[in-house]
Amino acid sequence: MKKLDIHPWDEFGNWTVLKRVDSNSGWTQYLCRCKCGEEKVVRGHHLISGKSQSCGKCGARSIERVVDAKPKTNNTSGQNGVSWKEKDKRWEASISYHGKRMYLGYFEDLDDAITARKAAERYLAVNKGLPDD
Repeated sequence: MKKLDIHPWDEFGNWTVLKRVDSNSGWTQYLCRCKCGEEKVVRGHHLISGKSQSCGKCGARSIERVVDAKPKTNNTSGQNGVSWKEKDKRWEASISYHGKRMYLGYFEDLDDAITARKAAERYLAVNKGLPDD
């Protein structure tokens, strides 16, 4: 296995490496601090590959993931968070953030469902989270 070239104070996305930590998992892991102050142990190869960019709690990277994610290959609408509900014969729009899903409604027209999803993405980017129920 190739030795990772990671040192204290190296930066990866919003992470700053503090120190290498012992692990029984077989993976090389590092204690890192996010720019928001959250500390977490992160696998070295996740830092190098860019798979881990932040703690996910501060909103910086996770909001980008919601907004910039490419639609999956089985997506029929071309827009994340918009799917055809065959039973109802309508488009459903929703958005998820930090494990919380917000349903935006059912729409007869695909363009209306996409407009609702994009409005929710703008809300998320501005407010750094979804509204409480």
